[in-house]
Amino acid sequence: MAVARVRVLLRCEETSQPCNYEAQLEMRIIVLVSIGQFLVLLCVLVTGACGGAASPPASSSAAIPSEESNTEEIASKESTAKPSNNGNEGPRTLEELCETVTCRKDVTVSLQQADGSPFSKTYPLIPPAVQSRLISVLAGETVLIEATATTERPTEFVQVASITHPERTLSFNLTQHIEDGKAFMMLTSKNPFSRDIRFHVGMMILSHDSIVKTSSCPVAAGQEAFEIWPEPLFQIVIEDIHFLKDDDNRGCVE
Repeated sequence: MAVARVRVLLRCEETSQPCNYEAQLEMRIIVLVSIGQFLVLLCVLVTGACGGAASPPASSSAAIPSEESNTEEIASKESTAKPSNNGNEGPRTLEELCETVTCRKDVTVSLQQADGSPFSKTYPLIPPAVQSRLISVLAGETVLIEATATTERPTEFVQVASITHPERTLSFNLTQHIEDGKAFMMLTSKNPFSRDIRFHVGMMILSHDSIVKTSSCPVAAGQEAFEIWPEPLFQIVIEDIHFLKDDDNRGCVE
């Protein structure tokens, strides 16, 4: 089990100054699901069935398909089409899925790799950022989500292009920063609600083709939270956003 260190800093929105506390935590990383299976999961959440989803490649040369490769060729070998709940077959490929939902198109991911070399690739199609209660944020991307607060959690997620209802718009941004020649990834999460929220996080390291589970910390009401990883990350996956009760643990969890 790999262990990484991360510093989490919450900023008080009212003053735009650092709050009076920082937290050091260990992120115990475990393999969660392959990216091919993850993309199939996204299809299933939307349609009830989807196979042959295209996988964003890892940064290692052995894992990067040639420019001539199409989505059929780089599809997950483990994925198979499953019948939907009504007995009819759902989309079998990412292209078919994107005919029924709004996918991300012509997305370029550019990062500095762990060895300092550049990585940049454009993907014709990537599944939507918002899938039911699951959210994916690519490197360099900001995802804005309008949500309705219920007793237990924000619901009815709708991705928006800009903030018009700040009181109910969640914001997630994943960026790479370079300081003194060293690169690190930062996830900025903004909670617009009057109650603290918690969520679970998975990450896809650029040099791997799998999603791994990592620790995450609560985001206080009306505040932003910053989480940092030393590895270059292709994307972050967020799920199970829910409100914390008064007596819930406010510590960081996997």
